Amino acid sequence: MIVRESPIGDIVRVNRTVKEFTDTGTFDEEYFLQRCQGKTSLFLCAYEGDEPIGYSVWYDKEGDGAFYCWMAGVNPEYRRKGILSAMIDFGIDFAQKRGYSHMTIKTRNSRREMLSYLVSHGFCIVSVEPAESVQENRILFSKDLALKQGKS
Repeated sequence: MIVRESPIGDIVRVNRTVKEFTDTGTFDEEYFLQRCQGKTSLFLCAYEGDEPIGYSVWYDKEGDGAFYCWMAGVNPEYRRKGILSAMIDFGIDFAQKRGYSHMTIKTRNSRREMLSYLVSHGFCIVSVEPAESVQENRILFSKDLALKQGKS
């Protein structure tokens, strides 16, 4: 498995396999490009051979020193193999080299595996955005990039 910057088409391809996102609609190339337009951004895929199996999309959302991981997903057939960690590591390295002080990522209360991953890899809860259903509350996490990187 290798992680590298990738074309949007590969990201869209992987996104279609991620069950957590297929319930909320179809995301095409324009959807991803519009979100990151005019901002420092990073489009990553993890590949098994030539097959994209995971993706993450990052950008400088607020111009506040944080590099934001906006969307990430791994094809369910390839989960629990360190793919998300490898993409997060790549994103952290990218952000550190460009002078970002921390990275942020948001997830929903219903995404228990992601919540567990973030807490166990040194991310701290910064805020909660309430939703109609408590399960749909969005939780913002942050990780200080100045700290020595252990698990990421």
